[in-house]
Amino acid sequence: MNPQPNNNNLKYALRYAKQNWPVLPIHSVMSGKCSCGKANCSSAGKHPMTRNGVKDATTDRRKIKEWFRRWPDFNIGIRTGIESDLIVLDVDPRNRGIESLEKLIAEYGKLPLTIKVKTGNGFHFYFRYPDLSKKFKCATNFAGYTGLDLKAQGGYVIAPPSYH
Repeated sequence: MNPQPNNNNLKYALRYAKQNWPVLPIHSVMSGKCSCGKANCSSAGKHPMTRNGVKDATTDRRKIKEWFRRWPDFNIGIRTGIESDLIVLDVDPRNRGIESLEKLIAEYGKLPLTIKVKTGNGFHFYFRYPDLSKKFKCATNFAGYTGLDLKAQGGYVIAPPSYH
């Protein structure tokens, strides 16, 4: 007998797919441990469950429902880059991300109005991919700003209502 899927996560995953944002199953955290089974997992609740990781991301509703039947409690990843028309700025306050964001805004002006998502360690700003003819790569400490990471081509973000 297949376990019942987490209908809230499934609902959100299907909503993201409807936005043409390819989703992928991400390991979850149960009783403080990653569902991958590794005792010392350094990315608990944040890494892909499928063999090809972010390359398996899809907007196919049947595939997404199949994943939820197989792994009813998985977290949701959204692929960033050209395929989703998304680029995400990840702000990590533990690494001085707030100060860096303030500096970025002081130098270049306010961020455009966009989606802001609270994460386990800070927040994400979702933007439309700036130029579909260019491949922007993921970057840690984006443009030299400590605590600001860019999720772009080949990357993904953990999406609400995921828990890690």
